[in-house]
Amino acid sequence: MKALSLFCATTLLSAPVMANTDDKPISRYAFTGDVAFANFCRSALKDDVALLRRSVFQEIGRVASSENGVYRTVLALDGLKCDGLNLVDFARQRQAESVYQYLSKKAQSL
Repeated sequence: MKALSLFCATTLLSAPVMANTDDKPISRYAFTGDVAFANFCRSALKDDVALLRRSVFQEIGRVASSENGVYRTVLALDGLKCDGLNLVDFARQRQAESVYQYLSKKAQSL
């Protein structure tokens, strides 16, 4: 019985150590909603225009038939929401200047 208890205690104590063996940083943010659109919000969090552009190109054909159509859908006031805000306001709130400037320029050209 003591051997079984010792085995269980050792297994339980070593499980958290074994669970995080990869060197990926643990994020404080959790995305809830349609995961197909998570990269749009993530691009604003990371202030990464390249990620935003890749996300737009990946959604061509699913959201709209063209790049401009995807931008129109994503930038619509009742379209994509990140933390309850549209993408432009979310980027501004998170001080993602590169993404905010890019989206502002895109919104004016549509």
